[in-house]
Amino acid sequence: MTDRDIEARSKSELCRRAEKIACQGSYLNSADLAALSPEESRQVLHDLQVHQIELELQNEDLLRTQEALAAARQRYCDLYDLAPVGYCSVNHRTEIREANLTAAELLNVTRAELVGQPMTRFILAEDQDIYYHHRQRCAAGGAVRQECELRLLRRGQPPFWARLNQTVCPRGDGVLNGSLVISDISEQKVSAAEREQLQAQRRESLGRLAGGVAHNYNNLLGIILGYSELGLELVDKDHPVHSSLQAIHNAAERSAELTRQLLACARRQVAVPQVLDLNQSLAEILPKLRQLIGEQIELVMSPGRDLAGVYFDPFQLDQIMANLAVIAWDETGASGTFSITTACTVLDENFCRTHPGATPGGYVRLTVGDSGRGIDPLLLPQLFEPFFTTKAECISRGLGLSVVYGIIKQNGGYIDVASAIGQGTVFDIYFPKCAAEEPPPLAETADPSVLSREKTILLVEDEPLLMNMVLLMLNKAGYRVLAANSPEKALRLADEYEGEIDLLMTDVMMPGMNGHELAQKLISHLPKLKLLFMSGYPADLLGRQAIFADQACYIQKPFTLQECAGKIKEAIGQV
Repeated sequence: MTDRDIEARSKSELCRRAEKIACQGSYLNSADLAALSPEESRQVLHDLQVHQIELELQNEDLLRTQEALAAARQRYCDLYDLAPVGYCSVNHRTEIREANLTAAELLNVTRAELVGQPMTRFILAEDQDIYYHHRQRCAAGGAVRQECELRLLRRGQPPFWARLNQTVCPRGDGVLNGSLVISDISEQKVSAAEREQLQAQRRESLGRLAGGVAHNYNNLLGIILGYSELGLELVDKDHPVHSSLQAIHNAAERSAELTRQLLACARRQVAVPQVLDLNQSLAEILPKLRQLIGEQIELVMSPGRDLAGVYFDPFQLDQIMANLAVIAWDETGASGTFSITTACTVLDENFCRTHPGATPGGYVRLTVGDSGRGIDPLLLPQLFEPFFTTKAECISRGLGLSVVYGIIKQNGGYIDVASAIGQGTVFDIYFPKCAAEEPPPLAETADPSVLSREKTILLVEDEPLLMNMVLLMLNKAGYRVLAANSPEKALRLADEYEGEIDLLMTDVMMPGMNGHELAQKLISHLPKLKLLFMSGYPADLLGRQAIFADQACYIQKPFTLQECAGKIKEAIGQV
């Protein structure tokens, strides 16, 4: 074979290879290659070989990329379907366009049964307004995520609590598409309910303890108060003993206040409610609040208009505001703002479902806020526990907020708190509203000298020292007294006494027969008998819920001689 033949064959081979590469994207063709010299042909062949290697390497990279993309797609599908939360995309009619397997499992349906169905089909009817309300809020905010809690329907099983993170994306034509992330929070709700039940049990235990302590402790305090008061009347102010007696009397009064706080904390405090205009009552309290918070804190009062009346004890309202003012002073560091706002409002069932302890109905809302340091939201569930504090134990404020909580719950109200670090604290207190009526006028009381003249009191008290103290006071006031240390003896005295008994003044908690039972026996044959119950025991067992609530007076131990005299006059002066 000649050199020309070899060269021709090389060119022919080169053309075939060039055509093969040309099919892969080369810019050369066979006509161009035929015109090349042998040296040029060899150079082109070399270039083509290098290009072929590059193409093969690129093809391998492409294959690896495709494999990685397929693996990533599989991982995405696994994560999407096996995520711990449900995911749904919905169209403008709230129909489900797409859902993951978790969403289907949460609702106990197949994915095919979800797609095409309206989301509201799987929401409890009573909670559908919550969903629509938050959807509209999303739309108004423009793709802003909104979170809500509601109950979803699970096929074949009871409804369950879920948290919905909802995002709505408005299109240019006004159509609303969106997405939902669904989390099962049933266990959290159960835990919250159990925590609320546990706290209620703890408060109930505290209430029983407080009641038991108060019954005996208040008897002793009554003795100390009464005898120290009698001693102060018998000793001149210049006498050295007078200051000592005054100190004893003052210490007993402070001890009595501590007992009242403990009873308020446990919802056992005696309440004397009346119809209040909340704005007017707060206006009367403002000077005291100003003294408590100081001049450096700005006090802002924003009264609402046309408030309904509230049935509440004005003394307990004073307690609430004083405690909140002291806390605000402490939280603001003696400078900042303390605000008070009132308004009428209605708590609906949706609100009450997400706020354990609240009851649907009409309320007057009292909002008290400060611009202080704020509280970690994680600590808010413990805020109303006795002696809980966010500071060092050595500066604990004691019973302050637990007293507020106890008073509100005792009166059928509700209290809510919101706070965050650096954003201050806001308390919303809801007082059940009542008809705006004037409280009934008090019966006119006769002149004390006329009342005591020829009036007979049957005194029943099983604590000897306390009975002797009250007996001294009644004799000094000019009353005729029949004293008995037991209900049985009181019945005998009443049966043997030939004159008229005007007033039964009796302790309530006594062994064998309590004061109410004694009153029932006596009033059956003494229908004109007036009643005055005295006790240091919890008011919800003894006070206005007692059997003679509409025709009897009540005085809480410990009491001063002046308080006792006033109650006797009130009881005897009743029509």
